[in-house]
Amino acid sequence: MKKELLKGNMEEARELAFQVDFDDLHECLIGLSHETGSMFIYTFGYSLLLKQESAKLHELLYVMLSISLPYIEGAYESSLYHARRAAALDPDDVEYKSCILLFHEIPDQLVSKEEAVEIAKEIITVDPTNSAATKILLRYGIA
Repeated sequence: MKKELLKGNMEEARELAFQVDFDDLHECLIGLSHETGSMFIYTFGYSLLLKQESAKLHELLYVMLSISLPYIEGAYESSLYHARRAAALDPDDVEYKSCILLFHEIPDQLVSKEEAVEIAKEIITVDPTNSAATKILLRYGIA
């Protein structure tokens, strides 16, 4: 799959992507996006999402944009979209919600205080030791 992607063969790579273990896919795509800095890798990941939407694929794209490609204009806003979508698709997984809280911490503060507090309260009810949620609640004197 990696060879096909590096040659720009999206269709061939997509066929192979659905045959590999998700953890291997995640590692490969994050590694490639970090190594190449190419939006093509993100576009490939998004094409997988269009075929089969899942919280895991949204999380993969969230990581790719926020860690491997943050210098691209709009990467954080797009990454937040993926974090929110992952949380909506799998509302019981507090890790997806924790990802949203990170966007309250960045200088642009894409997540408002009100939204961050609301999400932090949801997380704490399920995981009282969650550090991201605890940090938000302590900051605003709620914990």
